[in-house]
Amino acid sequence: MLSASYDLVPLDPARFDRVPPGLDALMVVHPDGFADAAWATLDQALMAGLPVLLFADPFSEATALRRPPERLFAPAASGLGPLAASLGVDITARQVVGDPEAAVEVDLGQGGRRDPVRYLPWLDLGADVLSGPARLAAGVDTLSLATAGLIELAPEATLTATPLVTAGPQAGPIAVQRVAVAPDPRALLADHAAQDTPAVLALHLSGAAVSAFPDGPPAGADAEPPDGWRTETDALDLTVIADSDLLDDRFWTVPTEDGWTPVTDNARWIANLLDDRLGLIDLSGLYARSIDERPFTRLEHLRRAAEAEYRDREDALLADLAAAEDELRRLSADPEADPATLTDRLGETRAELRRRLVDTRQELRAVRLALNRDIDRAEQTVVLAVLAAPFAAVALLAALAMLARRWRRLPALGRRRA
Repeated sequence: MLSASYDLVPLDPARFDRVPPGLDALMVVHPDGFADAAWATLDQALMAGLPVLLFADPFSEATALRRPPERLFAPAASGLGPLAASLGVDITARQVVGDPEAAVEVDLGQGGRRDPVRYLPWLDLGADVLSGPARLAAGVDTLSLATAGLIELAPEATLTATPLVTAGPQAGPIAVQRVAVAPDPRALLADHAAQDTPAVLALHLSGAAVSAFPDGPPAGADAEPPDGWRTETDALDLTVIADSDLLDDRFWTVPTEDGWTPVTDNARWIANLLDDRLGLIDLSGLYARSIDERPFTRLEHLRRAAEAEYRDREDALLADLAAAEDELRRLSADPEADPATLTDRLGETRAELRRRLVDTRQELRAVRLALNRDIDRAEQTVVLAVLAAPFAAVALLAALAMLARRWRRLPALGRRRA
């Protein structure tokens, strides 16, 4: 992803006891297995003013997918480790962020029947949620994150904090255990509640900071850096991104005959971050320019509202069916009921249940049909408007040109008549 534009030097996290000389920036991705010596090395890189991009994650789906079966249920979380206390910033433990406005649609249908549902922790964020310097959003229309965390800044923190990505106003926390194993998208939607404060997903920290290891390297470190141990800095340059899955191809590309094709702008945004920290942002603007793809936001809002209405009606109808099934079970388990009467009542209840089941399915199909009809009608209107706009513009220009020629001819006609 980045090798086409940068010289990348891979570092072994198990042997991360020093920063190689000549590095212009450092990327740390999901430091879930960092030892104290590795955290101390990262601490000293920050104290030296080296730009650092830290991708931590309360639940790394990429890591969980690559685990062997015997470690299936092991934690897949990372944070800022011992740096959190000294910097006054951390990622909320065991919670991820869900946002119904940006949630990706997943299909839960079976047997060839589509059943689209918004999965709250998978986010396709538009450029409107990108903050910080405008140059960081150059060429970025959509940013994909998966089970991202919530960055929290301590009240006593003195660093300059600049939010870079903030979820929408409907975003709220979701417990990690609800997404780690067999997540239920419908239940997540039903239980979702927005939080009162903005959900910050990426943050840049700068200013004066103190070391998390003021007494020197921890036990087990090989040696101190040649120029001595640093205990403070006034030039901290740390960017914290509360998601590591945005680097995984599975979440922002699709396989094609020519390889992996990007469908969102994760790579562009990360490159912008690096260019900005390295002072190359002016050059990046030259190759970040591309044909802008403007999303049909009106259609997207219509689709989400219609789906929400469908889900509410579906939940009500399914609850009605569940109540009928409970009634059927209650009648069957009644020990005092007369067998002859019970048989008649069970037969009537089963018949009523079947009728309600048929009616429910018909009503759900009608709601889905109305949903699709509204969306199709809106899409057709937009397409017709887009197709008609060039012709209307040409016709208008032709009419204006004809009027201009007539106005130019009027003085000449007036002179000939005189």
